[in-house]
Amino acid sequence: MKYPKNLRSLLLLLVLFGAVLSSCSKKREGNPKVLVFSKTAGYYHESIPKGIAAIQKLGTENGFTVDTTSNAELFNEENLAQYATVIFLSTTGDVLNHYQEADFERYIQSGGGFVGIHAAADTEYGWGWYGRLVGGYFADHPGINDPHPNVQPGKVTKTGEKHPSTDALPDSWTRTDEWYSYKKMNPNTKKLLLLDETSYQGGLDMGEHPIAWYHDFDGGRAFYTGGGHTNESYEEADFLKHLLAGIQYTIGENLELNYKKATSQRTPEENRFTKTSLSMGQFTEPTEMTILPNLDILVAQRRGEILQYNQATGELKEIIKRFVSYFIGQWKLIAIITIITSSIGLIYGKLQPSSYKATATFIVEDKSGSRGGGLSGLASQFGIDVGGLTGGGAGLFDGDNILEIMQSRAIIEKVLLSKIEEDIPQKGQTIADYYFTISGMDKSFAKKNINAKTLNFSALEENSKHTLIQDSVLYLMYTAINKNLNVEKKNKKSSIITLEVSSSDQVFSKIFEERLMKKTSDLYIDIKTGNLSRSIEKIQRKADSLESSLTGIYKKSFELDNTLKLLNANTGIKINTSSSEAATRDKTVSNTLYAEVVKNLETLKLSLINQMPVIQVLDAPKFPLFDQRTPARYFMLIGFAIGFVISLFYTLYKYTEN
Repeated sequence: MKYPKNLRSLLLLLVLFGAVLSSCSKKREGNPKVLVFSKTAGYYHESIPKGIAAIQKLGTENGFTVDTTSNAELFNEENLAQYATVIFLSTTGDVLNHYQEADFERYIQSGGGFVGIHAAADTEYGWGWYGRLVGGYFADHPGINDPHPNVQPGKVTKTGEKHPSTDALPDSWTRTDEWYSYKKMNPNTKKLLLLDETSYQGGLDMGEHPIAWYHDFDGGRAFYTGGGHTNESYEEADFLKHLLAGIQYTIGENLELNYKKATSQRTPEENRFTKTSLSMGQFTEPTEMTILPNLDILVAQRRGEILQYNQATGELKEIIKRFVSYFIGQWKLIAIITIITSSIGLIYGKLQPSSYKATATFIVEDKSGSRGGGLSGLASQFGIDVGGLTGGGAGLFDGDNILEIMQSRAIIEKVLLSKIEEDIPQKGQTIADYYFTISGMDKSFAKKNINAKTLNFSALEENSKHTLIQDSVLYLMYTAINKNLNVEKKNKKSSIITLEVSSSDQVFSKIFEERLMKKTSDLYIDIKTGNLSRSIEKIQRKADSLESSLTGIYKKSFELDNTLKLLNANTGIKINTSSSEAATRDKTVSNTLYAEVVKNLETLKLSLINQMPVIQVLDAPKFPLFDQRTPARYFMLIGFAIGFVISLFYTLYKYTEN
């Protein structure tokens, strides 16, 4: 029979809708039922009876039936199916066996609900699924690891997460309880209430400290609240509102469980297996057993015997002696394998590049202090800022900054571009040119047909502009050297610094280390004393100017005195001495000012010398430097050991096959 197209579509839609409805869980008839479970295998909370009574009262007043038990045997699939939610009321320790655990997992996966109250988080530490369900495990509370009382007032604050269990609560809520801290928190829970850790004393600080949360978990719904330790909790109106809404949330629409959604398998009964005795009376404390590929069985005993059960013959024999004999019989194969692996180890050891380490220890001495005092006041008269005797750059070398400076590209490139001054064949070359040769970079670039003249660093100054290829090569050098450069404080409590430079050439290692320390010291001194030195130069110029002016005053005064002497010889001429007096006054003032400037200038120079910071070397590298390579014989021994282990496992495999 053919139907109109629209009708066929409608029929198809109805079929699909019916299939969806049939797959959905149906609502239970009657009032929802909840199970309050209060078994303890550890601490027993005296408030449990009060909690049971309070939940029963909530059920009577709000239309749900409450069953209570401390019998874990009720945790089976057939019994749990009648409940909309299960409440763990201050349970402690391991309260369920592996059969009951599996059935409870299937209950949640089928759409069941879970409410955890207080010590529910102090339960089933070895059952990871449960820990994720409850949302976290108990870690601590006041009074365990501190002298504070376990029950204290505390401030609870809403997180802003919308949920019926907090709708009726104020934003901040102060109550008295035993405040838990938690570990192994499930990050997928939605936090409802946070505990203010400053509002009580003791316990473990968590930072963000949740005390109530909820989440959808593995097909079901879960709610947890950390309150409920005290008897008074179950007479507290706000707490009961909070608890009631949490229970109602996990009940949901009171749907029948759909065990088709369960993924955990029920644990089979032990009697479903058939036990077959393979051998009797020949064992003394067996500790381990394994089944071989041919179905033979190996049994290891506490005294060291290894027994083999032959599946074909049913015989049980001690095999360690047989295996040893078989292993020795394979000596040719063992010898070949160990010789090959030992040779590989020896060759590897020989092919290692040489490594010469230059080591020095030093301490940064900074004698600078605040001795500017009157000098700063005097200098300011001339428009000069002396600053402090520290030069204003002290902060750059504070703390561990010098460790970073000595490993910086800027200072390493300064070292590379400096000339070799030591009396060696490479004298006059830059250290960069020397490293370019000993590192093999010259051969590498020669293969790339790059003009050697473009890679010559001898004509470069430290601050000169590099070509692109020179800059690239310098960066490659810096990268390679920095990998083998170590600057550290061996003892964090001391100010002694250790500098280690390693390379394939002992001359380079020593020269580079010494030059690195010098360049760092020069930079340090320049930064620490640069401002002061420049200020001394300015004051020196002022002193020179005063000296020149004073010379002119003396000359003018001398000429004036001679004139007055001539005039004094003629008694008929009236002499005006004011010019002479002014010259004398100028000479006196200039002398005084010049003397003061010179005195303070010399004092400032002496202070500069006395306050000069230095890098004091405690231990310097000396020739000869020793090759730091691991001796090739060690690699040969490692190769031998690896070969022996390979031989052992290979012969064991062949033995078990046979």
